[in-house]
Amino acid sequence: MSRSDCQPSSVGEDDRASDAEIVARVLGGRRDDYALLVRRYLPMVEQFLAARGLAGADLDDGVQTALVVTYRRLGQLRDPNRFGSYLLKVARRGLRRERRTVSLSETHTDVAAPPAAEQPGDCERALRAAVARLPESMQVVLVLKYHEGLTAAEIAGRLGQSVGSVTKTLSRAYGRLRADAALARLAREGELP
Repeated sequence: MSRSDCQPSSVGEDDRASDAEIVARVLGGRRDDYALLVRRYLPMVEQFLAARGLAGADLDDGVQTALVVTYRRLGQLRDPNRFGSYLLKVARRGLRRERRTVSLSETHTDVAAPPAAEQPGDCERALRAAVARLPESMQVVLVLKYHEGLTAAEIAGRLGQSVGSVTKTLSRAYGRLRADAALARLAREGELP
């Protein structure tokens, strides 16, 4: 599934439809409307998997697998307004399954490390690791806020939650990040901005 395949034929009112409305239309036979959900959540699932170390073709494969599996299981979705959370759960499970199948010998290859300029710094690695340790619900809200640049109200609408619930989740996520030992060490050493 390429990005060009993710363009619905009509735009406008469909962009304002809730996830539940779009899921109902897809399940009702309007399969092309799935592209609306893909366009809505593609950046989020890409960021989610990239934060867990996938890049290039592996990232593309992980994203495509998550989208296809989610499409096939759409009828099993208990709360269609939580499509984004379900998609990330499928992506996370696929990532776990993939990592379990990689043998130890495959992980020790003679591939050169990327140039230092392309490697994330200690701060970025520590922050990504700390975010990856958060519960999935917190990760989703953080990705929507900082990667997609959505407001709390927009996140609430996308996830089918109240604004209060979103702000509470953000507050708890910030608290856990502040309490993270690795981030606290970097802060003490003056390495965090």
